[in-house]
Amino acid sequence: MTDEPSVHVLVLEDDAQDRILLERAVSSIPTPIAFRHVGTRASFEDAVDTESWDVILTDYMLPGYSGIAAVEAIKTRQLDTPLIIVSGRIGEETAVEAMRAGAADYVMKDNLSRLAPAIERELHQAQRRAEQREAERAANRALAARTEELERSNRELEEFAYVASHDLSAPLHIVGGYVDLLARRYQDQLDAGAEDLLAGAVRGVTRMQALIDSLLYYSRAGRHPLTLSRADVNAIVAEILQELEPQIKAANAAVAVHALPVVTADATLLEQVFKNLVENALKFVGEDEPHIEISGEEFADEWRFAVADNGIGVDPDQAEEIFRMFGRGSGNRFPGCGIGLATCRRVVQRHGGRIWCEPAQPHGSTFRFALPKQQADGIS
Repeated sequence: MTDEPSVHVLVLEDDAQDRILLERAVSSIPTPIAFRHVGTRASFEDAVDTESWDVILTDYMLPGYSGIAAVEAIKTRQLDTPLIIVSGRIGEETAVEAMRAGAADYVMKDNLSRLAPAIERELHQAQRRAEQREAERAANRALAARTEELERSNRELEEFAYVASHDLSAPLHIVGGYVDLLARRYQDQLDAGAEDLLAGAVRGVTRMQALIDSLLYYSRAGRHPLTLSRADVNAIVAEILQELEPQIKAANAAVAVHALPVVTADATLLEQVFKNLVENALKFVGEDEPHIEISGEEFADEWRFAVADNGIGVDPDQAEEIFRMFGRGSGNRFPGCGIGLATCRRVVQRHGGRIWCEPAQPHGSTFRFALPKQQADGIS
């Protein structure tokens, strides 16, 4: 009973005697070998197109074909099959040319004792490459599975946040209504201690409602389908400033708006980003009267927008932390839930962009975000 060949070798050689010599030269390899001999371009290309080979041996010069052409044929087909040139008429310069073209090795016909070790080396290296590719495929499969699990978990978390915040909103409104009713109906019968307790309940309901509203905004920023259209950023900012006019007047703030482009984006979500950044600039004020500057700048592959202020600023060590859920760079000195900037980042990232904070010295900060032009192709 003979062993089934485990190594398949294709030999491109037109001389029958040389074919016999090649087979004898590799007889020392312990692994069973199956040879197929071809002598023309057509038969060689048919063999590599229809069968899988572990090693290819080729003469350098053949009638109407060459070893270099065989190398190019293997490269064109993107085959990871080692090809060894075996020739009796090849100089050192030509051998180097063959190796640069992609040949795995070259062996002179008057030194065929090198052929078997060369084949064994190439088989070993090919096996290592195959194992590495399989390891990479396994790693990619594992990464894809982890990514899918993470996406599923995020979807479930978003669904929970949306349902929980939505379902909590109604009963909280009822509690707030009862507290307000209690305060108005029994105002004259409450002592100072009871009034303080009631005021604390009102503050708690108000804060909880703000948190629920923020969670709803965050959830909708991820669930809301992107409705892309030509969005006039000048008009968006003007509408925001009109809506925030009472807060701007109350803070005695000066707002400067430079010329802004028209971009392709979800106008509703883009408005949410600008509104949140302007509201933060009005909230986190310092000793000086607030000054807010809104601008946009065109770059080769993106539009960059900026909202700068002269407020209390951001600690450089917290410039990334403030974009995380419940990130409070200012601690509890100012009202808020720490969800607004996380919502901004989510909206910008859904547009394929990025957002960051540049703290200024000695105070103030600039919040920038960029939208890629392949999606947000601007018109000045």
